[in-house]
Amino acid sequence: MGTLRWELMAESFKPLLNGTVITLELTAGAVLIGIVIGLFISLMRLSSNRLFRGIAIA
Repeated sequence: MGTLRWELMAESFKPLLNGTVITLELTAGAVLIGIVIGLFISLMRLSSNRLFRGIAIA
């Protein structure tokens, strides 16, 4: 069994933290886009306009 290389762990911490921040930003962006698209589709489904309703259901 090898020993822990603390200097390698310290060097890797900043890139891992940057990757975590990027992942969270992308996740938040995807959630916001999904909410906006879902809102528009739900409004189209509730519309009395047959064209909008048909597009939303299709």
